[in-house]
Amino acid sequence: MIPWAMNPYYRIYDAVIAVGAGAVATVEVAEDLEVGDIMLGAALNVDVATTGAGGATKVGIGTAADPDKYGKTAALTLDSKSPGQLFNPTTVLSAAEDLILTAVDNDGAALGTIQNGSVRVRLEYLRMSDLPDA
Repeated sequence: MIPWAMNPYYRIYDAVIAVGAGAVATVEVAEDLEVGDIMLGAALNVDVATTGAGGATKVGIGTAADPDKYGKTAALTLDSKSPGQLFNPTTVLSAAEDLILTAVDNDGAALGTIQNGSVRVRLEYLRMSDLPDA
């Protein structure tokens, strides 16, 4: 058996995403999940303090339909983290997901806006690759 870290299908997306100077409700994450991906884990960290307005108290990572599907920070302050989460590794995505950072309230519902600062995002997942040409 191949250890996870050496598995060619094991993927890590780790990036710092700038929120920007203007107030926004969502920020696009460059990495999206595809049909058949298996999400293993996710974590967030506020690298540069972010400002919230209109009720926003946290930053969530997820989809438009579920803004904190993969977690949310404890606050908007420097080094506020989401607890690193491991997900059920038998759940295969049946639809592609456009991942976004979203201004959320304490319950994880989309609310208000965020501006300034940056958030570090780390996603770990499995993705099957096509076979090479013969």
